[in-house]
Amino acid sequence: MAPEQIDILVVEDNPGHALLTHAALADLAPAVRYARARDGEEALNFLFAKGNYSHRSNAAPRPLVLLGLNLPLMSGRSVLRPIKGNSLTHDIPVVMFTASADETDVAMCRLMGAADYVNKSAQVGEHIDSIRRICQQWLAPDANGQMSLAA
Repeated sequence: MAPEQIDILVVEDNPGHALLTHAALADLAPAVRYARARDGEEALNFLFAKGNYSHRSNAAPRPLVLLGLNLPLMSGRSVLRPIKGNSLTHDIPVVMFTASADETDVAMCRLMGAADYVNKSAQVGEHIDSIRRICQQWLAPDANGQMSLAA
């Protein structure tokens, strides 16, 4: 994982999807700082400064989280619950970024506090379009023209 100062935490277990997401972010928002968690447990450790991330400060800027639904160790819903249920992290925008288009999944994640639900694709062009949509929705240029989380 990258240092404390990140803008987006991508929780993605599939190395191919992670690489595609990284490439799209590097192209669409090159100044955005990105880190990856490979599973739900690692994501929670990062966000709550535990385990390998105990050196992180709880005062560190809170990132936008792109969260997969079907993750190893913990499902995306199991990760979303403590994020939204904790006063330190409840305001973190969590975008469910998953291949599942099941309406039950969409409704449940929104009910649990997900800020958005975006379908991803293994098709390169469609995956990039999904990242573009996320960037347009959640990032904005700052005073220096660099992309950062929209207010």
